[in-house]
Amino acid sequence: MTGRAALHGALSPVAALNDATLVPAINKVSQLLGSNYREAPSGQQLDNLLNKTGLPDPQPENATERVVLGVDRGLGGLASGVGIGGLMRNAASPVAQGVGNVLTSNIGK
Repeated sequence: MTGRAALHGALSPVAALNDATLVPAINKVSQLLGSNYREAPSGQQLDNLLNKTGLPDPQPENATERVVLGVDRGLGGLASGVGIGGLMRNAASPVAQGVGNVLTSNIGK
């Protein structure tokens, strides 16, 4: 449970960006074309992908396991946010550098 939750959390910054940009755009185009297709949120897509790879998907059975799952996801997200921020701090774009500085200097917020 811990490994899957940490991986899910580590990919959460990318999923959040996808949910804020691509998913709404795809759904809007689909709607304009008259299609009933709607892109699923990135967290759901990630769960489906992890299931397809055969990674076990244990479900928390009590409050303690739910808390541990949340902490593991949070720590995974924190670690990847710091890593992404570190890469962005060295980018050529001042905007990307600013985002990188925010990600690395505001750990835990």
